[in-house]
Amino acid sequence: GEGWAVICPHSNTAFLGGEGERDRDNPDGEWAKFINGDLAILKRCDAIFMMSNWLNSKGAQIEHDAAVGFGLEIIYE
Repeated sequence: GEGWAVICPHSNTAFLGGEGERDRDNPDGEWAKFINGDLAILKRCDAIFMMSNWLNSKGAQIEHDAAVGFGLEIIYE
């Protein structure tokens, strides 16, 4: 049968040691670059899985709103 290929944004930046976490409110900062890269990947996905605490994460909220805009299937924990 078919399965899902899982893409985890944290895995994509894990080797950076938290770089970019300090400038979440800077639209030109590293965090914004990570989010923009994340959204470029998300745009190519079929669905997004939202963990139960997604509302506690600014990044997850941005991903959710983008997924709605992209017309992705949204699966909630």
